[in-house]
Amino acid sequence: MPVFPVNRDKILGFDQIDHQFQFFLLGMTGYFVGVVRAPLTAVIILMETTASRGMILPLFATAIIADGVSKLVCREKLYHGLSHGFGLHSGPTAKQA
Repeated sequence: MPVFPVNRDKILGFDQIDHQFQFFLLGMTGYFVGVVRAPLTAVIILMETTASRGMILPLFATAIIADGVSKLVCREKLYHGLSHGFGLHSGPTAKQA
């Protein structure tokens, strides 16, 4: 018997909302991070929009995995690429992105 009995589902936030919504939210996080490549922003926006603060650890894990996979597909982030059209990257700083 463990000294500190811990309910994993309660820590991860899985006991507060149904499983279909959890998979939907994790999929939405993965897609959003894969397109935008801003993991912290995506997690905060989706967490606040859906009021699912208990799912923060699974959301961050999904965001990190999605960002890594997206980096393999395209190295440049979406908003960095869009900013080139505004002439914000001139000179040697354009190569650093």
